[in-house]
This record gives sequence, C-alpha cells and structure tokens, in this order.
Amino acid sequence: MRPVVGLIVLALALACALTMSISPDAAQARKRCGEVRAHGTALTVIVRRGQIPCRRARRIVRNNFLYAGPPVRGWFCFTAHGSPGHPPRHAGSCAPNGQDPDTARRSILIR
Repeated sequence: MRPVVGLIVLALALACALTMSISPDAAQARKRCGEVRAHGTALTVIVRRGQIPCRRARRIVRNNFLYAGPPVRGWFCFTAHGSPGHPPRHAGSCAPNGQDPDTARRSILIR
C-alpha cells in the first residue's frame, strides 16, 4: 500500500512541476485577427502576446500604423527594419507607449 501512495504523490509532484514550467508565452499562442485595409493596402494583423481583442488590434493597426483614423491612445506602431542583406519578416509591430514590442506583455505583429 505504501509504494502505491508514494507513486501517486510523486506523479502529482511531477504534474505540478510540469504545469508550472510552461511559460505564459507558450500558453498564449499567437492569434490571427484577419486583415485591415486602408489606402489600397491590405495587412494581416496577429496578436503576438497578451489578451487583446481582435477588433481592438485591427483598430490599432488601422489607425496607428496606416494612419486611417484618429490614433488609438496608449499605443505606438513601429515599422520593421531588416538587417543588411535580410528583409524584415513582418511589416511592423505595435506595443503600448514606451515599451519595446519584443519584450512588451502585449504586442501586435503586422504582416
């Protein structure tokens, strides 16, 4: 009886350790939010990190990146730049004001 109880406790401890080791980024996978069109340009919007509703993400990209409306306060969009000899993998990204899109808790990719 004791070996069975020991195995159960070990299994529970291992399960807890595995669930705690999953990073928040892995738990929140990228979410595709469709396309935004303005000024003859169509761009794909992807929520990279954080819980941002798709409707809000599309509005941020449309207004702050494509300048097709009043800017959404609290957000800033950056144009992507590739390194020499390598084109950028996306058109740009958006993050809350004053935060780097690569390290921000909430960020949006634009393709």
